[in-house]
Amino acid sequence: MPDIFLTPEELAFRGEFRDFVSRVIEPLGLPEKMEQEEMDFPTQEVRALGQAGYFGMCLPPEYGGQSRGLVYETIKSEELAYLAPALSCPGCMTGWVGNAIIQHGTDQQKEKYCGPIARGELVAAVAMTEPAAGSDVNGYKTRAIKDNGDYVVSGEKRFQVGGLGADFFITFVVTDPDLPPLKGGLSALLIDRDMGVEVVEKYRMMGYHGTGVSHLIMKGARVPTKNLLGAEGQGMAVLDTILCWERLSTAAGQLGNARRCLDEALKYSLEREAYGVPISRLPSVNNIIADMVMKRDMAAMMILRGCRLVDRYGSRAMKEVAEAKYVGTEMGFEVADMAIQVFGGIGYTDKYPVESFFRIARLGRIASGTSEVMQYIVQRDVYKEALGRKEPVYDS
Repeated sequence: MPDIFLTPEELAFRGEFRDFVSRVIEPLGLPEKMEQEEMDFPTQEVRALGQAGYFGMCLPPEYGGQSRGLVYETIKSEELAYLAPALSCPGCMTGWVGNAIIQHGTDQQKEKYCGPIARGELVAAVAMTEPAAGSDVNGYKTRAIKDNGDYVVSGEKRFQVGGLGADFFITFVVTDPDLPPLKGGLSALLIDRDMGVEVVEKYRMMGYHGTGVSHLIMKGARVPTKNLLGAEGQGMAVLDTILCWERLSTAAGQLGNARRCLDEALKYSLEREAYGVPISRLPSVNNIIADMVMKRDMAAMMILRGCRLVDRYGSRAMKEVAEAKYVGTEMGFEVADMAIQVFGGIGYTDKYPVESFFRIARLGRIASGTSEVMQYIVQRDVYKEALGRKEPVYDS
């Protein structure tokens, strides 16, 4: 994030967190262990973040948190991604879930989940995507039927970071099949793993190795009705709360990845010689570096603006969130590609980390809503404003 637009407190946090990452996380051997899939999920690293208080940053003090804003969460995402891009999501998603519980949960739910989250005792994940439905929530098939004080949940979820590794899931289910999810048919449940969540497949992905991405199934899992998050039929409100945080955190992770790619390309350009001079003196390389810097800086500003608006307006700032997610993740992929171009042929091998960073960056344009979905959200809200809403959507 650009220093001039961060508060002294945010800058101090960034310095503190960078120090923590270098002292505690980096010596654990990431990202190599994740890239080689020596782990299903970075449990040790994620627990260390929680135990140091970094899961509860945005939770209220009464649950052990620090009542900090979303900017802090995205600073954390960026710094984790600079070290190990695949660690950014598992290192941050418990914070998104904790915030959603604070925004929509009962006092009992906050006591059960938020205190342990703040102490690093629980790791959370989000069970949203299904085999036949991602951003199209109208296609969700997972059902929850009331029975003797429980919901009986049957269905499938996939692509969950932490599907292997998380202790519980915010799970989106259809509670009223007669209503479209957008009109009250969708609800959110807090489902502990031992309530009947089964892993049927661990995905082998192009990148993002070691993050526990899997295919989950629930066959008549019994979930107490007290685990309903928000009112029945208000699943979209919970989902929007999560997506604002997840999308900005995803964009910030891409920013960290891009910073690392830029630093690696700069270092290599100063060492590698061609035509008798370091390639840093070649105009073609200079232009690539300049583009990398400008793309990174523009995305950083969009992400920071999105954070400030979400902290003030919540999910009413979804258009600006979508803008930041689109710009940030497209930038991340472009900058990783440019880094490989600076390295030339050796950048396409695993001798340098940019090859891995490129593969990880590709997921950003898909995860948490594709770039095309982000474009749809932006144009939708722009047209709403043009057709009669004089004020921005988040002010209406």
